[in-house]
Amino acid sequence: MKQFLLMLIAAACLQASAIEYAGMKIDDTAKVAGRELVLNGYGLRIKYVIVKAYVGALYMPEKTKDGEAVIASNAPRRMSMTMLRKIQVEDLYKSLVEGMNNNATPAEMAALAPQLKQVKEGFDTVNTLDKGDVVTMDFIPGKGSVISVKGKPFETIEGDNFSRTILRIWFGKKPIQEDLKANLLAG
Repeated sequence: MKQFLLMLIAAACLQASAIEYAGMKIDDTAKVAGRELVLNGYGLRIKYVIVKAYVGALYMPEKTKDGEAVIASNAPRRMSMTMLRKIQVEDLYKSLVEGMNNNATPAEMAALAPQLKQVKEGFDTVNTLDKGDVVTMDFIPGKGSVISVKGKPFETIEGDNFSRTILRIWFGKKPIQEDLKANLLAG
């Protein structure tokens, strides 16, 4: 009986470790490079005023309200996107590149051409994302970035510059959406 009660308590704790937002489950922790991360904030990416694209969530070693600290961090971090509708992966890729272009110089983008080609090749292996599918971007300082689509990781993308530039999409001077940035930095 005691073991059964412990199992019930453990199950309740597991259920309490996720948040439901916009009908999607958001974990309150993530593990990247062997390090436990906490949910820093989450919010909706809305495109064209009414189209809900995804729920974004940021995971950090400790909570922060500073976007520059997220970008400059020398600790593992994760940005996740849980799709709220069917989307062509090519459209997601174009949106990511547009967000990077809005926050980087032409020289910075040119230097990232090999990494962007690698991301494109990974995305080309997946045609569409359906409602509920998750894209994660794990940033591992000193090693690079690992993008996973539907739980399948792509090859590691080397370079801290790539991870910092891609994080500027949400936390740079020209974020993809101001209120999403604020929600991700709710800390």
